[in-house]
Amino acid sequence: CNEEETLDERVEGALLALNEAIAQNNAMQASYTNAAQTLYELQRAAESELEDLKHRHWLWIDEIATFESNKREIKVAAAELSRISHALLVASEEEATADEALGVQKQLRETMSRDDADGWEAMKVVKQQLRARRDSARARVSKLSSEQRHYSNEVSRLTEKVLSMSYNIGSAFENALPFLSVKQSYIEKQQEQHLELVQQLERAEEAKARVRDAMRTLEEISMEIHEQRRRKDSSRSSEDADADDCEASFLDPSSTCAELPTAAGSDEVAGHQPAVLAA
Repeated sequence: CNEEETLDERVEGALLALNEAIAQNNAMQASYTNAAQTLYELQRAAESELEDLKHRHWLWIDEIATFESNKREIKVAAAELSRISHALLVASEEEATADEALGVQKQLRETMSRDDADGWEAMKVVKQQLRARRDSARARVSKLSSEQRHYSNEVSRLTEKVLSMSYNIGSAFENALPFLSVKQSYIEKQQEQHLELVQQLERAEEAKARVRDAMRTLEEISMEIHEQRRRKDSSRSSEDADADDCEASFLDPSSTCAELPTAAGSDEVAGHQPAVLAA
């Protein structure tokens, strides 16, 4: 009886823990839904307000956008110019090295004997290889030089354009300030709401994990109770079977389960011998 009560208390505790976990999970899910709805409403309201301001200040907004776009293009063109300039330097050095090697090889040929057929053949192969390397480097130099001029001109053009626009860009920023202020405020609020949404989602996942843990604990307790009851029922069945066997021994003198007296009225027991009745 005490064991059953203890097990019942464990089940009751597990059920309470499961109910609490479910309640927390529901609360976290509701909080996440509210945060998502708040972010959605913020986006809708901000988009509507920004669209209205954009229609009223589109001229200055476009000017600012063009200005910022040109600045980004300058960075891209400058980076490409730097890359091409480095590649051009490498190709130029390879061309100069190949030219120098060809000059050295020419001097060696002048000192060689006309009778050295194998040497002349080897020099011919080396010369062809050096010329191929020089010509390849020279072609790269030509191509890279053209690209370098292009990007150099592009950087200069964009820089002049940005400098020209910079004289009036201040007034454009001032006129577009209502739109820019609302946009910046919206970006900051959106970041805050997004962070809150992520945190709510993490808490919701933790609550789900607690529900799964509570359900697993309850399942383990239930399985343990079931196993204990199965063993108890099995033990009872075995005891009942033993009792039936002993009862049957009184009807069967050949059974060794019961110990009967050797003679009627005798106070002594002679081991496990079957009873001998007086004639």
